[in-house]
Amino acid sequence: MYGILKYASSIEGELDVWTDCLLLNPRRNSAFLVNFDKLLRSASASSGRVEVYEYLRSVFGHDLERR
Repeated sequence: MYGILKYASSIEGELDVWTDCLLLNPRRNSAFLVNFDKLLRSASASSGRVEVYEYLRSVFGHDLERR
C-alpha cells in the first residue's frame, strides 16, 4: 500500500517516479522485484501513469466517503 501511495504522490508532485520496488517477505526468506512500468502496462489496459493515478485517487476517495 505504501508503494502505491508513494507512487501517486510522486506523479502528483512531478517528482522522480520509482521504476522498481523490492518487496521482502521475511517469513518465507524471499524477495520479489517489481517493475512498476511493466506492472502498469499489464494491469491498466495501456493507460498512462496519470490515468492510473486518477483512477486510484477516485477509488480511495470513494472509499473514504463511505466511511
